[in-house]
Amino acid sequence: KLRERIGDSAIPFSFVSKIWGAALLGAAAALAAERVLPAETRAFHYNLQPLFVLGVFGLVYLMTTTLLRVEETKMITRRLKR
Repeated sequence: KLRERIGDSAIPFSFVSKIWGAALLGAAAALAAERVLPAETRAFHYNLQPLFVLGVFGLVYLMTTTLLRVEETKMITRRLKR
């Protein structure tokens, strides 16, 4: 009944697999970046480490979705170019 009112709301498998793949790749890169930091740096800059790790995740996710030609990424990259 709801589908009749709003139409088809299914998300294509190809789209879901692309964004999940990009998320897993970004998470792996962020974990690797966190592990590469020396222990002294992690203890001293405890408030900067999350920014670094999240930045690595975000960059890898954005680059991966751009390479996979995810349509929504085009809007984000256009805004960043301004």
